[in-house]
Amino acid sequence: MRSMLLAGLATLCCPAPSHAVRVNVEAGKRPGVGLYHVGGTRGFWVPESDFDEDGGKPGGTAVLEMDMAMYIGETGLGNRLGVELHASGGWPLRSMFGSPDLRFGMLVTALDWERLRLAMGFGVGASLEHAYPYLRPRLALALIEDRVDLEFAWRWTPARASHDWDQDFATDEPGRGVNNQRLTLWTRLESGGWEEGGSAIRVFAERTDLSGALDSDGRTRPGTYWGGGVGVDF
Repeated sequence: MRSMLLAGLATLCCPAPSHAVRVNVEAGKRPGVGLYHVGGTRGFWVPESDFDEDGGKPGGTAVLEMDMAMYIGETGLGNRLGVELHASGGWPLRSMFGSPDLRFGMLVTALDWERLRLAMGFGVGASLEHAYPYLRPRLALALIEDRVDLEFAWRWTPARASHDWDQDFATDEPGRGVNNQRLTLWTRLESGGWEEGGSAIRVFAERTDLSGALDSDGRTRPGTYWGGGVGVDF
């Protein structure tokens, strides 16, 4: 009943033609990566992100990522509730971008329409460089229904909430602050969604602002870093 009331209020506040968006209130699992995807694998490149001790021109970092996200239930207020997993690693290994990194979090929708979704992700992660909590709001939009979708995601970890492994646990010094914005575009290769095994090509670009502690060998430094890559999602 509460879900029906919330759906009715959303319809009154956001009227739309019959062919436009509608509120998703039916039960069941839903993909949580973009609008139409459950997860996948991708590679990307971050130029000038690995510094050496001699102070020469920094090299780049190659990264391989895997992730998944799925909405599996509802909150007491009718918002969709899900989980997300992330694993990545690259080269150089002992660098902020290349370090093996694992994250686990929860997802809660704020808006969940057929062609638009606003959600908040939050959880914890750890790499060879630091352990940290994170917030990750994201906005997903269908450009061509069931074919092309777009997502903007922002992942934030304040330096004060991060623990650098090079620091003593009793220290009050800041760890590693991460402010990452990623814009992703998917194009589905086959008709049918994830239930039918369809796959999609992902292209993305991102900006990362790093602050706080440095590596003990100076390989990672505060600053702004740009990167991008491609991958396949299902």
